[in-house]
Amino acid sequence: MKKQQTFLSGILALVLVAIFQMISFAAEVVFVQGSVQTMSAQASDWKKVETGMQLGIGDVVRTARNSLVDIALDTDKKNTIRIEQKTQVVLNSSAPGIIDRLDLSKGRVYANLENIKSGLSFEINTPSAIAGVRGSSLSVYVEKDTDEVMAIKDTVFIKTFDEDNQQLAELMLPEGFKTLIERFSEPGSFSQITDRDFRRSDRVFERVFEHSEGRETRELPDQQEPQDDLPGEQEIVEEIEQISEELQTTEIVAETKEFVDEIKAMETLDEIRDTHDSYDDSFQNSYEDYEPPFYQPENEYQGECEGEEC
Repeated sequence: MKKQQTFLSGILALVLVAIFQMISFAAEVVFVQGSVQTMSAQASDWKKVETGMQLGIGDVVRTARNSLVDIALDTDKKNTIRIEQKTQVVLNSSAPGIIDRLDLSKGRVYANLENIKSGLSFEINTPSAIAGVRGSSLSVYVEKDTDEVMAIKDTVFIKTFDEDNQQLAELMLPEGFKTLIERFSEPGSFSQITDRDFRRSDRVFERVFEHSEGRETRELPDQQEPQDDLPGEQEIVEEIEQISEELQTTEIVAETKEFVDEIKAMETLDEIRDTHDSYDDSFQNSYEDYEPPFYQPENEYQGECEGEEC
């Protein structure tokens, strides 16, 4: 009788361990560059993020200037994200045991999803929009008053909401296109993703894959590319002005000369492109405090806590 009770107790313990592991599923940090911090849902202080660290549902991750982090969201490392510089994001979930939603309050995230379970989707929530996929690659960039969504591979579905969380629009963004979404507004017109955007996303996903495989790579490679390929000063200025006009902001143009001087001091084309793509002189501190409220779907999974404690 005692042997039978011991056996049943052992089985129960294994079941409880399996359930606990499913509920407390952790993502894995596969690469860190610069200053990156995290704060768990149960804590009130920030901790330094390091390669190999486990992150769970509800954890907040933020990156400082010239910093980034690559994270594998599943045990097979088929679902991966890159969190770019000056970004803040919450790893979240719509069901126990999986991280299938990001709450992005500012900055840029690249996501490559190759292992989404049948019938499920992966969503990136901004303060007034949702961009989701069922297995593809996308990029979402959030400013204070504007979101940018790029469908890098396959179609991305988009939903937008007003200040009262009432849905304004639901549409499909075709592969190879992007759209700008003003805060609490419907998406703007579609425009094709530029070759520069495609090249950058290809480099990002290639490096994230290498990092998830355990291969160390430099984000700014030493190998030089032909100088003829380097963008000229006027080309850089014109493109910054165009981007600034699209985003209806003047801060970037105001600091163009400083940016060009920084470009001139660089040695490799990748270094120029990475800085060019992510440069934003509105950044004042290592970590910004802007955290707009998120649209919260009803009955969302909040982990083990309930109500206001979540």
